[in-house]
Amino acid sequence: MSIDGSLAGEPEARSTSGRDDWTHGEPPLSISTTAVDTGVRVAAMGEVDISTAPLLRIGLADAMRDAESVIIDLTDVTFMDSHGLRVLIEAMVAAQERPFVVSAASPNVRRLIHVSGLDVSFGMPESR
Repeated sequence: MSIDGSLAGEPEARSTSGRDDWTHGEPPLSISTTAVDTGVRVAAMGEVDISTAPLLRIGLADAMRDAESVIIDLTDVTFMDSHGLRVLIEAMVAAQERPFVVSAASPNVRRLIHVSGLDVSFGMPESR
């Protein structure tokens, strides 16, 4: 699947959780969306890797369907690998002319995005 708006869904009340096979504590990834003005805020919590990146892709595609802007909050993402970065790049490309910003990220994710040289592309604020 790609983030081309081919997935149905309403951003205001959407929440998805990762793998069905988790047995200890919280699922590996959960995604929530909230309508903000004419856009949408997507918050992810957990780990984004090869097994959970498709959930992030679906969550972003659903959220972006009718949104004029996209704000992504990765504050509670404890781990992200290149699969997560790819999903974010795909979403940024799919956003086309719409504002697309990663507004916050955990230190680990911020470091990954920075060393990948994508912090400016994602409109990330400077770290303090």
